[in-house]
Amino acid sequence: ECAILRHDALIPFDTMIKGAFVMMDALGFKAASREHPGELLEKMHGLLKSAGWVENLGQRLNQDGFSEVPQVTFLSDTIAIGLPIMVEARLQKTDIEHAVHALSLASALAGSLILKAGLAPLPMAYRGCVSFGEYEMNETFILGPAVNDAAEHYELAECAAVWLTPTALTIWNEGAPLADESTSRAMHPCAIPLKSGAVFESVAVNPFYNHTLPTAAERKSWIQSILSTFRGPISVHVKRQATAKLLATFDEALPVQ
Repeated sequence: ECAILRHDALIPFDTMIKGAFVMMDALGFKAASREHPGELLEKMHGLLKSAGWVENLGQRLNQDGFSEVPQVTFLSDTIAIGLPIMVEARLQKTDIEHAVHALSLASALAGSLILKAGLAPLPMAYRGCVSFGEYEMNETFILGPAVNDAAEHYELAECAAVWLTPTALTIWNEGAPLADESTSRAMHPCAIPLKSGAVFESVAVNPFYNHTLPTAAERKSWIQSILSTFRGPISVHVKRQATAKLLATFDEALPVQ
């Protein structure tokens, strides 16, 4: 079983991968596992299958001479995504361009999984963070400064959102004008309500960015499915209201087709 470990002296930073790292988990997962264990298992297998294109991308990148490739790991309801900086001479990009490309591509991948998770049957809402830095990720563990940063922040939001940590946001703000338009559409500036009562101005993953749900009616249905998962005491309804506002913002941000 894969474990999340904090960095120690056994693995020096200079042997780690540098890039974007996503950590997100499903809200209400424990209740779903009690009430719908069979459907939940089928749902998670579907999410894992939908992430299979990442492995295919990695194989193509290996053939093109890249030694470090994207990775996805599922740890119960937690999904971890590692997207290394794609450094290759002929790309002719600056360090900041490589960094924002990794952040936007990792966010686009997270968005595709969030959208898939929200579809019936058994819709699930995901919350988490996108960080940037050094990390190590293999079959048995994930660790490193980027993992620590994501782990510190990914449960802080009072809504179902996946957003840039302060460290990742600083990098994004510096290089956003250089980002590739096809993937940067997954990034949307917004205010993230936190459990502490504070609000953090960040950039969040917009799961509607690639128009997989092309009509307003389809997006409304998806949003209602997500909001239906918020059941319980007043604290859960606070999360529901905040999530509803955020998803409406994402929908309104889409360009008219």
